[in-house]
Amino acid sequence: MCATGAYCDTDSLSCKVGEQMLANDASVIVREVRRMVTVPVTQTQFDALVSLGFNYGSGRLEHSAVISNLNAGRIQAAGEAFRRMSIPTRRAEEAELFVNGRYTAQGGAEIRW
Repeated sequence: MCATGAYCDTDSLSCKVGEQMLANDASVIVREVRRMVTVPVTQTQFDALVSLGFNYGSGRLEHSAVISNLNAGRIQAAGEAFRRMSIPTRRAEEAELFVNGRYTAQGGAEIRW
């Protein structure tokens, strides 16, 4: 198991290398989201945008209805734009995080930190 508790196949890349790759990829998306968002957002909105950017691609996110609505101050419309994107379950969870500030796990169970 990796330090994060995830299972890692010993015949593939090491947990340490995999976790470093993930951290590097995530830091790129964090910088990109900071660059493209021009209005104040909550931590949960930022987290949802990073998740979307990581899975959807920062280039596609930058030109999405999510970012255009958000930067125009249309928060609810930005949240709805999450739901119209591909991978409905994941987008619904990101929209829930963005609009209502609730982290959820696959299947809709609320995550408590």
